[in-house]
Amino acid sequence: MKTQSKSVQKRLAIQQGQQAAKPVQRYRLLSDDDGHDYLIPVGQEELFYQWIEALENYEETELNFDDVRLNGAPSRLSFTDPKED
Repeated sequence: MKTQSKSVQKRLAIQQGQQAAKPVQRYRLLSDDDGHDYLIPVGQEELFYQWIEALENYEETELNFDDVRLNGAPSRLSFTDPKED
């Protein structure tokens, strides 16, 4: 039996209606000055800090990271592929 390349296997999976694997989103655990922890997608760290600065200065901003705020200790998190940059 002939072995198929990964690209051929992927193409066949898509043609057969199977979903190709989604790229993995990486996150960073960041904190605000009040001790709240947030899971921020990698690449959005600067936006997070801009949001924190706007809140501290009582400025209006369209940025909002409340939906990624952790409601408990970070020790409650589990990981499948941790990395340290």
